[in-house]
Amino acid sequence: MNNAENVVVNKTPQKKKKNKNKKIIIALIIVVVVLAAVGVGIAFAYNSLVTKLDKVDNVSLEGKDLDINDQVAEDLSDYRNILLLGIDTRAGESDENCRSDANIIVSINEKTNKIKLISIVRDSYLDLEENGNHVIDKLTHAHAYGGPINTIRALNRNLDLNISDFARVNWQTVADLVDNIGGLEVTIKDYEIDEMNKYIKDTNKSLKGDMTPIKKAGKQKLNGIQAVTYCRIRKVGNGDVERAQRMRKTVNGAYEKVKTLKLSELDALANKTLPEITTSLSSKEMAKLLMGFSSYKVEDSEGWPYNWDGAMINGVSYDVPITLESNVIALHKNAFGQKNYTPTDTVLKISDKVAADSGYYGTQD
Repeated sequence: MNNAENVVVNKTPQKKKKNKNKKIIIALIIVVVVLAAVGVGIAFAYNSLVTKLDKVDNVSLEGKDLDINDQVAEDLSDYRNILLLGIDTRAGESDENCRSDANIIVSINEKTNKIKLISIVRDSYLDLEENGNHVIDKLTHAHAYGGPINTIRALNRNLDLNISDFARVNWQTVADLVDNIGGLEVTIKDYEIDEMNKYIKDTNKSLKGDMTPIKKAGKQKLNGIQAVTYCRIRKVGNGDVERAQRMRKTVNGAYEKVKTLKLSELDALANKTLPEITTSLSSKEMAKLLMGFSSYKVEDSEGWPYNWDGAMINGVSYDVPITLESNVIALHKNAFGQKNYTPTDTVLKISDKVAADSGYYGTQD
């Protein structure tokens, strides 16, 4: 296991005025794809589903060092933690060398079948591996420097977790899903129109789809490009709070629409979207999870870190946990029921580095 003593940190940090309105990416839209797969799982028999899931791009993590602490592995043995990654690949970029927009931990309690969704703020100031060195940087950069396995290692190391698998999609997958279910009915507000039309063009630079502008407010059917754009806008209304509401509406709407599809339509949906998913889960593992989904209870999602603030360090803006130690303690209490949790030495050392860089040593007013 890597030691936090080798962390390379930015020197002479400069702390600027805190911005309470720093953006929080709660990218629940990624869950649409997972829920669509659930619909596929319910519709097909096990053997047929395994064959269907063979279309998914599979990446084996067997034998890889995932930076899981031995004591953490024992303490969390009843929990299966899977990382969902949402990437926003730009034209000319490789899926393996782009940043991750969404980092969501799907935590399954294998004793109770309860599921928690834990969304990690993408600009969280954490210990990452970049070009063979440990640095304190934004979590979103971990994927750019080493793909899913690097993000898994970072989360396991910084949060005392036992993540051993991942699933990854991009905005193209979400757009394709919406288009293949016949679009989504959404009520557009007056103040959202200009922002929607502004970012439809930006969204389409990478997705190359139908960028028909929004012409009026009110209830209307959005295509894939429009739906992705609807989830991305954030500078109108109640900022990030309303953005999260848009994402939830899109997630719920897509899932409800998927449940109404005929078998032939689900088959077409699976044929289109499943090849766009990359995962370390085998077809049989995915089929088992999906076939048993009806026995699971998905609880409300939550964001991590719970207590954080923005900081300017060497001219770069970061979202700093206050403190990493206390946020990890709270995570293990809230998500895993571990009262009076004591973080590993690695987390404690990283927490000290983060505090020294940012100047945030305790709760901020």
